[in-house]
Amino acid sequence: MLNSESRDATGGVPAGARALSLEELRRLLFQSNDTSRDFGETCLYWLVQEQVVRTPDNIAAVCGGRALTYRKLTCRANRIAYELRGDGVGPPVRLFVAGERSLQWRAGVPVT
Repeated sequence: MLNSESRDATGGVPAGARALSLEELRRLLFQSNDTSRDFGETCLYWLVQEQVVRTPDNIAAVCGGRALTYRKLTCRANRIAYELRGDGVGPPVRLFVAGERSLQWRAGVPVT
């Protein structure tokens, strides 16, 4: 993607730049980004908890210039889960998480 600094004076594509071929675009979009893994029946909550144990102070999420470590993410998620349990939410009740994307919204996702 071209930002305003990379465009020429007329707002066009800089001299010498070329468009990607269809094959290059496919490789970039699909092969380079193929990070899928089969997690079987493992739920997202347990995957996050495993990451908390391995790297608690690594960045787990960034939103609006603010960052949240795995340790803080799991603390917030546990606090939300505690409140939900107090309201009677738990297996087999399904919960829909909706809202504007934010770090608080992200903390609620591992709970569900």
